[in-house]
Amino acid sequence: MPKNTFLLIAILAVFAALVIGVNIGKKFNTSPVIIQEPQANITTPSATPTPARSGFTGCGITLTYPATLKRLDIETGGAMLINPTDTKQSIAIACQKDIPRPALVTEKIEPMKIGSISATLYHDASEKDGVSIDKLIFRHPKTGQDIYISGFGPLFNEILSTIVVQ
Repeated sequence: MPKNTFLLIAILAVFAALVIGVNIGKKFNTSPVIIQEPQANITTPSATPTPARSGFTGCGITLTYPATLKRLDIETGGAMLINPTDTKQSIAIACQKDIPRPALVTEKIEPMKIGSISATLYHDASEKDGVSIDKLIFRHPKTGQDIYISGFGPLFNEILSTIVVQ
């Protein structure tokens, strides 16, 4: 038998063996094998709606507050954040040169930090009806104006924690 004929028959035999082997393999393995990795037991926290927030930028500061408060801007750059359901939970923001500090006993004066700026929180009461009111006063390092923020309660404290001096 000539050499070229022998090579052609050998190549065809190998090809036929491969085709037959693949077809036989398909018959034995009709369903794919799926290997699953064990998954960690992950609990997804229940979706609690995040209350909508609004922002105030003025007097050289920014802060955020619940969108349920109604904002009234003041010509001097400050604002009033009014709680329509409880006006005693309203907050005033003002800025001007040399805001007078309340004359209080030292037990009602609390030093605070707004970033790296020293501030003072005065725990006072309204002269009109004796309702408690907190007053935060600090000097803006760039403008030299005093920043005055007053209010009371958890909402006031929450807003104070969001103040950023620009």
